[in-house]
Amino acid sequence: MSSPRCPYCLDDLLPEQESVRCAKCRTPHHRTCFQEYGGCVAFGCTSAEEVVAGLSLFLRPKFSIQAPPTHDTDFGPFVLGYRRLTPIPEVRPRSRRPPPYARLAFKDRELREGKTLSGRGVFYVPTEARVRRVELHLYQGLSRPRFVARHVLSKEGAARLEEGSHPFHLELRAPDAVPPMDPFLIELAVVQGLLRVVRSAPLPVFLLQARDDEPPPPPPLPLRIRSGPRPARAAARPARAPAAGDPLA
Repeated sequence: MSSPRCPYCLDDLLPEQESVRCAKCRTPHHRTCFQEYGGCVAFGCTSAEEVVAGLSLFLRPKFSIQAPPTHDTDFGPFVLGYRRLTPIPEVRPRSRRPPPYARLAFKDRELREGKTLSGRGVFYVPTEARVRRVELHLYQGLSRPRFVARHVLSKEGAARLEEGSHPFHLELRAPDAVPPMDPFLIELAVVQGLLRVVRSAPLPVFLLQARDDEPPPPPPLPLRIRSGPRPARAAARPARAPAAGDPLA
């Protein structure tokens, strides 16, 4: 099991510590960190309300998935790979269950050309629910986002889901060459009905050119080896005889 991490102090969230979630985007924090910052630290979230974090925070599987995705599709400039993971059943009493939510996370916010970035998406339903589809939305630009692409992660049509968390493993593969461009925003959305959509906080991803190769280290300086006999050391000077009137005489 991997421990979730507080986005403020970047330290692990442990079961024996007091943890909270943002009431808007559900990002977990240490309670002291949330109160010290004055609200949620997640990018683009301005909420200052907190709710108690439940046990599902510590029941999620490891972030790193070795098995490759089972679906590949074009997703804007990326190639999106994804596969559904085993659901995590709900273990809390009904009185303490939060409302439905969706979250999205990637190992990094920067993706260089020709590289692959792994991530994880998850949506939660407190009770058995009917969900029409799960979508991934792609926008470009931070100040004025414009819609780029949409992909349906689940099959079209209503499906009844058991209560608990439903995770996905995601991969973004960048093209081999990219021009300078604005960053992207990725959003996970769960469509339950015509007017019922649960969205995650938009996650920024910067598609960048490859870094220049680092220059090789300089070669070591050559060793200079002297040949022949060593020069004789200068003879030690004789001690000076004290002169008349010298205080040491």
